[in-house]
Amino acid sequence: MVLPVLDYCDAVWHECGQGNSDKIERLQRRAARIVYFKAASKLSTDQIMTKLGLEPLYYRRRTHILRFVDECIANRVPRYLSNYFN
Repeated sequence: MVLPVLDYCDAVWHECGQGNSDKIERLQRRAARIVYFKAASKLSTDQIMTKLGLEPLYYRRRTHILRFVDECIANRVPRYLSNYFN
């Protein structure tokens, strides 16, 4: 689906602004509706997202950032990255 594309470097563009963030979120919700094309008229987009196990992209980006910072602090990344957190 489009999720790998939306996740790519999401920590970098996390602060892209509310308007752009909303556009990206609408894209994910639209893709979810396409996946459930037959049932789409009967289910709300939130129900479809739940059935697909998709959380809002904002939360996914925040989780990726927290995971990245944790890896930097634990020195599980190249030194040039972990030096930012020392």
